[in-house]
Amino acid sequence: MVRARCVRATCAVAPLGCLGYFRGPMIQALLLDADGVVQSTGPSFWSSLGGLIAHEDKYAFFDAVFAVEEKCLSGRLDFARELERLLGQWGSEASVDQALRAWHDIRVDATVLPLVAVVRSCGVICCVASNQQPYRARHMSQVLGFSQLFDRELYSHAIGAAETGAAVRLSDSGCARSSGGAGSIR
Repeated sequence: MVRARCVRATCAVAPLGCLGYFRGPMIQALLLDADGVVQSTGPSFWSSLGGLIAHEDKYAFFDAVFAVEEKCLSGRLDFARELERLLGQWGSEASVDQALRAWHDIRVDATVLPLVAVVRSCGVICCVASNQQPYRARHMSQVLGFSQLFDRELYSHAIGAAETGAAVRLSDSGCARSSGGAGSIR
């Protein structure tokens, strides 16, 4: 049973000042998925990805690329190496670097990040928690600036398990403040 507490919100940067009293349990951490929540594919993602091959069945190629990436989400296989192999199977003359550039065409949702800043200013730990292979995670962290926008970045490749795999203990990730009752990413 969760015991309710009164929490005074003093987030001056929040809409309308966000000053007031809220009744409920104190939120200690907020986990946000990346794909479909914080970000989506960029405007040229599909055309760039399809442009890597001359074959007319682009949708079969897309399915193959996503299947290859899924095998790499736990960090056990190297996405660039697997992608290079796949490009060869499809008769592509594109380089792995070209393919990764297409794969990194990501649009960050401009409405979500200011909300993350507000929640962080209230003392809540904000984490991006997502299935990602190392190349895309590095791009998100360094190029898109997620390392500065979030308190923690929890990527499947770094944890060693994708969401479809074994449960992940949040206490092991440094996201939970207390030692008891860690949740899982499922």
